[in-house]
Amino acid sequence: MISPEEQERADRAQAALEVSCLSRFGLTWSGPDEPDLLAGRAILAAGLAERFGLVDEAQAVAHGYHPPRWSTRGLIASREHAHHHEPPADVAGVLFGQISTIDGDSVPAQGCRGEASRQLSANTRPLATISLVTRLKEEAAREAATDDRVTAMFDAWSACMAEAGYHYSTPMSAARDQHWRRAPKPSPQEITVARADVACKTAVGYLDTIVEATAESQRTLIESHVDELDRVKQSLTVAAHNVTTALSSHVLSDQGRWSPTHR
Repeated sequence: MISPEEQERADRAQAALEVSCLSRFGLTWSGPDEPDLLAGRAILAAGLAERFGLVDEAQAVAHGYHPPRWSTRGLIASREHAHHHEPPADVAGVLFGQISTIDGDSVPAQGCRGEASRQLSANTRPLATISLVTRLKEEAAREAATDDRVTAMFDAWSACMAEAGYHYSTPMSAARDQHWRRAPKPSPQEITVARADVACKTAVGYLDTIVEATAESQRTLIESHVDELDRVKQSLTVAAHNVTTALSSHVLSDQGRWSPTHR
């Protein structure tokens, strides 16, 4: 899987190539603003941080089961309401391929954005990579959920919650309680339940157990898909090389504009 840091580099390379392409048509644009360039990295990092659910006492106290601003849902929601650095109309026409020619010169298919994307994905298999890794990750999670150690731990967690006066079969059922999901913000009851949830998870060794079972499932799947995953790794290596080439060919000037380097 691509890391959050690699995603940021790829997004910055995409921006650099887009601005370089626009310059061929005599158009100047400073590119996406910094929050946009960091958004992909933040969303991937959030996905990693929340993949095993609520495990942090401070988060339970502050948010209950509601998504924090740093979570995947929180970041996507904030981006939907954010003011984005939109290009002017003449730039947008070439950037997004809304026009086919400008001053007699042909605009690339899907515009400069499409051209930049094709350069970064040259000699890679991005769709196959995403499909395989996502499928194996989901399969490992499903297998881990049925592991005897995990089901026993869930039973212990449920018993711990019952002692505190709350009746849920699994941590997922607590997190998905409709009382919380329908509420616009966490209630005192939700926060109390979330705190008990985290305390019981700590008491029964939730995180160690689920991580160990998930890792074992992943290792088994890796061993049975070595050739496919080798091709994924090769594809990611090529993509990283494409990103490095794009970034080394362009620099960010003091005026905040991408420009070609001069060698």
